[in-house]
Amino acid sequence: MRYLFVSCYYELKRILRNRLSLLLLLGLPLLLIFLIGNGLQLADAKVRTVVYLADDGPLAASVHSYLEEQERLSVHYADSAAGVEQQMNRQNADYGVMIPAGFSRSVLAGESVQWTFYPGQLSTRNMTAEAVLSGYLDTLKQQLVLSSSALSGQATAMPHNEGSTEGVHITTLASNASELGTLSTLQYYSAAYMIMFLFYSSMGTIFRLLQERDQRTLHRLAAMPSSLGAVVAGKALGMLLFAAFQAVIVVLASHYLYGVDWGGDSLRLGVVIVLTIASAVALAVVVASLSKSAKTAETLYTLLVVVMTFVSGGMIADVGLLAAAGPFTINYWSSGSIRMLMSGDAAGAADMLGGLACITGVLLVLAFWRMRKVVSLT
Repeated sequence: MRYLFVSCYYELKRILRNRLSLLLLLGLPLLLIFLIGNGLQLADAKVRTVVYLADDGPLAASVHSYLEEQERLSVHYADSAAGVEQQMNRQNADYGVMIPAGFSRSVLAGESVQWTFYPGQLSTRNMTAEAVLSGYLDTLKQQLVLSSSALSGQATAMPHNEGSTEGVHITTLASNASELGTLSTLQYYSAAYMIMFLFYSSMGTIFRLLQERDQRTLHRLAAMPSSLGAVVAGKALGMLLFAAFQAVIVVLASHYLYGVDWGGDSLRLGVVIVLTIASAVALAVVVASLSKSAKTAETLYTLLVVVMTFVSGGMIADVGLLAAAGPFTINYWSSGSIRMLMSGDAAGAADMLGGLACITGVLLVLAFWRMRKVVSLT
């Protein structure tokens, strides 16, 4: 037991001495969470929309009410069409729209009417605004068809919206929203990138054992009075403790610096982190046992982590058909468990945690079976 803790101590000391590696493993995930989380959150921010409502007919109130109810828009009103253009030219707004005088009269008379749109520089915000505005026209059409009494006359015509809905991808916006659920982009990518970097911090010691085996320095460890198993276990324990330390730093720093809410169940969050680290180490052992050199093992493992992160939605929330492969990755269950905890879904988190535990158990069995191949001195 003494040799185990001595080996653990020196492994931790070796890891902490490498300042560049320490900086990358602790600082890079926080940097990526900040850049990607905040960068993609721009698409989730309200679209500043300037509106000139020249119409004073019976439909003007419904337009005003509809726009005020939209959570995706931050609506401001201009006094004229020139005011809309001025706001757009000064970049004080993301999108502009001019609703002409006589809009209500034209709709009720079944005549065509044209809205004027002023797209901004950000295509994502243009699509958001156009989708919301087109939604009003669709709603109005249904009201006119289904309830003629609502407009005090027979109104079945749809205003002619000349080219206003071209290029609007409503389904794409809805898909992204469903993937992120009730989470912010910072929360979503905090979970994904913490899991990814736990894999990277958990691989070093295992592949270093391969290097020591190839360089014959592992023979010296085998010559010590203690068993080689105790020395290897100590090294693995040191790596596990550092990975846990890394997770604590990422969770606390992202919470206090970026305001990321990791949920109120710290115990389950800790269990997810421990199981993820155990899975990552076991996977590294399996990959190392199947590789001829440390370099090959490290390359394969790195590629595998990137692929698992991508197909599980860790880099892009909606990966299309590749999402079907997500449940076959560790990241899917680890990140999914954390997201469930963040959103307060205890039942969903328990299900995801159960799946992660099963995967971890299988990988640990394979790792114990293949570990002898990694430290074999022959």
